[in-house]
Amino acid sequence: MNDDAKHVSEVILKLAEHREANFKQHEIAKKMKTSQARVSNIETLRWDVRLSTLMRYARAIDKRIRITIEDVP
Repeated sequence: MNDDAKHVSEVILKLAEHREANFKQHEIAKKMKTSQARVSNIETLRWDVRLSTLMRYARAIDKRIRITIEDVP
């Protein structure tokens, strides 16, 4: 796994921790207008999540994702 993929995975896992502490998967699925299974797939890193999906997930749990651009060392 490259550094970028690792960073995205860490972000998803952090969001999932917040969701687990505050919401049920089915509640988030309803807010996202998707299935509970898809929310589970996001949280368990079962596929490469599109940025738009990740942003919808974050909004559904009352969070926001910020993206920064940095020079590669």
